[in-house]
Amino acid sequence: MAMRLNALVWHVRARVEKLGALGVAGVAAAIFALVFQLCAVNAVDADLADLRAQAERLHARNQLEAERPANARAVPGAQLATFYEFFPAVGSLPEWLLKIDAAAARQGVALDLGDYRLVQEKSSRLARYQIMLPIKGSYEQIRGFVAAVLNDVPAAALEDISLKRETIGAINLEARLKLTLYLRPENW
Repeated sequence: MAMRLNALVWHVRARVEKLGALGVAGVAAAIFALVFQLCAVNAVDADLADLRAQAERLHARNQLEAERPANARAVPGAQLATFYEFFPAVGSLPEWLLKIDAAAARQGVALDLGDYRLVQEKSSRLARYQIMLPIKGSYEQIRGFVAAVLNDVPAAALEDISLKRETIGAINLEARLKLTLYLRPENW
């Protein structure tokens, strides 16, 4: 085994010497380009696919709006109906919770067990999904998490936040967030 390893090392050294400094630089550049392709470009492609899907949904919504008669758009009842159509259906709740979890993972904050409660009042046309989340992380991580949730989940609202630091010099904080997702009931 050791002889094979020595032979392989000798073979690699011979190839490197044959390539020269420019050849080694070329191979290094090719490896860098491959790693860059795999890491950066593929991630951007995934983001681009998400943005294209979002653009298609918005285009379809605009097409529906354009097809409505002009007088239907001006009626306050139709405007109110359009307003309520903005909110996602209750059935899409798992998708929004996954987005919140993904935002936590991107920001590197630790989510502890939270309290979740769906509130549907008969007098309201929207259901509220209330989430109490204890999280741990630095101030920047917590702030980034809140910003990411409010950006990624347009029907979410931050109702309350409390921050606690064990000592003055501590970097990490404990926070309690109260988020509310406003959802359209299925039977609406």
